[in-house]
Amino acid sequence: MRKLLRNILPQALIDIYKQSKKNKRTDKRISLKENNQTVTEQQIFDALQNIGIAKGDTVLVHSSLSKIGYVDGDAKTIINAFKNILGTEGTLAMPAFPGMGFSYDYLKSNPVFDVKRTPSKMGIITEEFRQQQHVIRS
Repeated sequence: MRKLLRNILPQALIDIYKQSKKNKRTDKRISLKENNQTVTEQQIFDALQNIGIAKGDTVLVHSSLSKIGYVDGDAKTIINAFKNILGTEGTLAMPAFPGMGFSYDYLKSNPVFDVKRTPSKMGIITEEFRQQQHVIRS
């Protein structure tokens, strides 16, 4: 259905829809901040601990900053909470695909991919993580 709509709707209309969704997420985060409903690194750490994540574990994180709410410190806060709970013995992994949508469509566009410089299109958390020291991207 999504592919069908992309093929029949004008790109300008799709762009307006995407911007509208982005604005709604931003407005919600601002409202949470203004109402002092922020998520802290300690709260994230405690939540991870409560679900059983511990030092030395291996964790694959699929994330959406906008779904978490207003995080004090944004993506770095979430990454730090994971790093702190996993310790140096643990492994934190995140998808860092350079394209959105179907991989076939991305590859068909014949992009130049630089493992060190091509940004992740999987969200701000993955992009922030990708840029940190000691992170290896394959």
